[in-house]
Amino acid sequence: MIPKRVLIVLLSILLTPPLVAAQSPREQAQLAMRTLTAPQSSNDERALAAEQLGDLGAWDAVTALASALDDPEPGVRTAAAYALYDLHEYAAPVLPALKARLSETNPDALYALVMVLGKLKVPAAELAAANARLLREGAPVHRFYTARALADELSAVELVAHVLAALQAFEADGRNKSAFWDAKQLLERLVESDGEQIAPQLLAALDHHHPNYINAVGLAIYRLPRPLPEAVPKLIVHLGAQASPSHGLMNAVLRQGSHARTALPVLHKRFREETDDRTRQQLAETMMALAQTLQPMGGRIVLNGVYDPALAAEVWSLIGEAALDDPSSSVRNTILRQGAATETARDVLAEAARRDLNPSNRTTAVRSLGAFGAASLPLLREILQSSDEPEVLEAARLEVARLSE
Repeated sequence: MIPKRVLIVLLSILLTPPLVAAQSPREQAQLAMRTLTAPQSSNDERALAAEQLGDLGAWDAVTALASALDDPEPGVRTAAAYALYDLHEYAAPVLPALKARLSETNPDALYALVMVLGKLKVPAAELAAANARLLREGAPVHRFYTARALADELSAVELVAHVLAALQAFEADGRNKSAFWDAKQLLERLVESDGEQIAPQLLAALDHHHPNYINAVGLAIYRLPRPLPEAVPKLIVHLGAQASPSHGLMNAVLRQGSHARTALPVLHKRFREETDDRTRQQLAETMMALAQTLQPMGGRIVLNGVYDPALAAEVWSLIGEAALDDPSSSVRNTILRQGAATETARDVLAEAARRDLNPSNRTTAVRSLGAFGAASLPLLREILQSSDEPEVLEAARLEVARLSE
């Protein structure tokens, strides 16, 4: 016995007129044209037929598609306009019908009409009113692409407003991934050309909380021609809130230099709480890099050009804890690359060599100590006396022998 639901599905398949059952593209196009013009066809069938005519390149269907621009159903009008767009120059004979529809009330259909008219080289002045309506009423994706097409006519402030609105909408929607990427790229170009003008809008954009959106805004702030100190409190809020702080967010923090000193405790707290190894490494390296931006004067950590011992102690205390908590060689190597506060870095590694629970990590710390030269010999000899781990002892012997030559 066939279940009732399965029987209904089978019957619907058998009874539905197949648009693609014809053997050749020509026959498929003829069937689609009949479906498009048949009074009994449903809205969905007419829209699908129009779409298929465009996909098939059915140049002889342009008149039927132009007539479909007057269809009472907006979805059919939209599909017909997109089909004419796909037919390129074959749509030229129906140009008057296309222009006559510029009073279209549905934003989706209007956007498709503007696209095909643009492809047919209709002067921008004739499309100005339609474009203005799209910028006001269109869907986010359409507002964005209309604004991008009109980039030379809009101010940077107007253009970035549409870009940011589109990024936020695309993030909330979860679709239009290619459009999200296009909007990110345009935002980066706007930062390069008009960074000072759009900085206040980027600051206001930090009031939203979608992670990918904040990542895009963070990357834009990172690329601004100057730090944006007013952004630091908002960046810190996002550092504390995001499940996994994004690359753009952490780069935006770094861009603020000494203004971002208040972010260090938050970074450290996130580091201590994080369970993902990759994110822990990014957080630790962000702390290291931030410390490096705070110490441009020969390894001395400075604030506004003045050496600040308290700041130096705070920064290196946090970094030391991070290095002890994360035994990965990447973090310790980052300490070594700093070229500053070498005594602190050496002490961090010595403590790791003494007390890390993992013998492999203790061995890594012993080898890293050798990078400090002869100054590390007392520490290495101490480890030789106190350790009973073969790998650690062997690493210490090799480093002592190398440094004693």
